[in-house]
Amino acid sequence: MERTAPCDGLNFYVTVTKPAGGQADSLKLWDGSPWQWTWFPNAIADLKACRFPRFTENFLRIDASPGTLDWAEDQGWSNLAEKLAICAWVAREGDARGICLDLDPLCGDRSDRRGTQGIQDLDQQLHRCGPKLE
Repeated sequence: MERTAPCDGLNFYVTVTKPAGGQADSLKLWDGSPWQWTWFPNAIADLKACRFPRFTENFLRIDASPGTLDWAEDQGWSNLAEKLAICAWVAREGDARGICLDLDPLCGDRSDRRGTQGIQDLDQQLHRCGPKLE
């Protein structure tokens, strides 16, 4: 496969144990819960310790599903933006090339638009909250 792939690398994800228990996982970040920057320095150290002689174009994978983010909750969007910033920092400091965003909803309800009343409401909410993700 690596002979035909568009890059010479792989996708990886990051999971850390929260001080109070539970995990923060780049495959399950699309919800309203907050993360702390202080949870991730060990993950960065682990990534820096990995030296791949052949795989040089590696990407931190983040998934948009399963996602329980309430589309109408401003604090949830702010928390998501902060988590995306943390993932970008982990990727950069861990010598990754970037982030691979997987939008394919393989689990959960594909039509789940929490906090919205219909597609027009969802469109307005995305235009209002989308800039927080820049």
